[in-house]
Amino acid sequence: MATAQMTALIAPISQTSSPTVNLVLATNCYIRRHARLEHPRGRADNGGRWHPVDDERGTCCDAIRGPSRAYPWSLMLHCRTLRHIAHLYGVDLAELRRAVHAAQRQS
Repeated sequence: MATAQMTALIAPISQTSSPTVNLVLATNCYIRRHARLEHPRGRADNGGRWHPVDDERGTCCDAIRGPSRAYPWSLMLHCRTLRHIAHLYGVDLAELRRAVHAAQRQS
């Protein structure tokens, strides 16, 4: 399945799935984003500053400095973090961290 199709399915699934399914989805999302195989949904403006789409943006993004010409990717980098992905999928940060470490040990 193409990445665009997969990301289009994430929001509806994460809102209706069980916590275990969400944890697996969040773990896979983090590993793929960390490896740059998947990218957060968003777009760059004319100044090259990246902004997430509304579905990608969460309350965890509020504490991150807004993109500027000096730091155009500040929100993009944040959207690849464990904290953001835990918020995006509605899972506990500590549980996600454990799941990611376990998945990385297995590979």
